[in-house]
Amino acid sequence: MNNRFILGIMLGLGMGFVISSSLYMIMDNRMQHSMEPEAIKNEARKLGMVDPADYFLRPEQEDEAVPQPNRIIIDIIKGMPSEEIARLLKNSDLIKSEEEFIQYLEANNLVSQLKWGRYEFLPGEDMEQIVETIILGNIKISNEP
Repeated sequence: MNNRFILGIMLGLGMGFVISSSLYMIMDNRMQHSMEPEAIKNEARKLGMVDPADYFLRPEQEDEAVPQPNRIIIDIIKGMPSEEIARLLKNSDLIKSEEEFIQYLEANNLVSQLKWGRYEFLPGEDMEQIVETIILGNIKISNEP
């Protein structure tokens, strides 16, 4: 009788596992729904993930960007902090001081308004013109000499 009792328990557990696994598979298939690629990207952005395509210029933009003499091309990557933008502008000799650039942005509440893209500047443009171009998103690329 002791063996029959253990056999009954083991048989009951086995049947329970089989039934619960079957129910799980049936319910899981019903609950799954396919998401469109754009919906997946939106959910990923909400979680802080990024699309690598946002960090690289598309081929049609690269074709347009033919640097002209005495013009400076600056690539601002999506998500680039203002400090990095200031360093990039300073290294390209477009601004005199990174600190002054940051202070100007903060004083005018413009830090969050900088837009990514490829910009073309002429040497000697003042800081206000540069900031306005980047804030307005005026991607200045021309093929004229």
